[in-house]
Amino acid sequence: HKIIFDKYGQYQLLFDYVDGQGNKIKKTDATSIRPVISVIDQIAPTIKINGSSQEGTVNKDIKPLDVIVSDNYCDISELSIYYFVYDSKGSLCASIQKGSTFRLSEAGNYTVYVYCIDANGNASYSTYPLVVKKGS
Repeated sequence: HKIIFDKYGQYQLLFDYVDGQGNKIKKTDATSIRPVISVIDQIAPTIKINGSSQEGTVNKDIKPLDVIVSDNYCDISELSIYYFVYDSKGSLCASIQKGSTFRLSEAGNYTVYVYCIDANGNASYSTYPLVVKKGS
């Protein structure tokens, strides 16, 4: 027999069983076998960054590039989006949630990591370069 689950969740299988000797166990018997099958979401969300790079100015608000996220199971409202900004030495310089801005105190080249996590804990990330220049 073939069973296809089209939704995530837990399913209890109930069935009648007959062994090779003709002994029967019905799904309603107290001794029946009742396996539980868990179908879980293990697919990470997708991220599309609107743009390939960004420029900013020292000590001025920087709004990260907009992103489009989607998930195979969770609604967009159940996705968490975070931005992490690292300098060229790999040090974390800023971390914010979507909709916020950040400031950097030094000119230089940075990498912005965009992380997206769904309600089931699956995560993905994408990156883009950020160049911060001194103000005039």
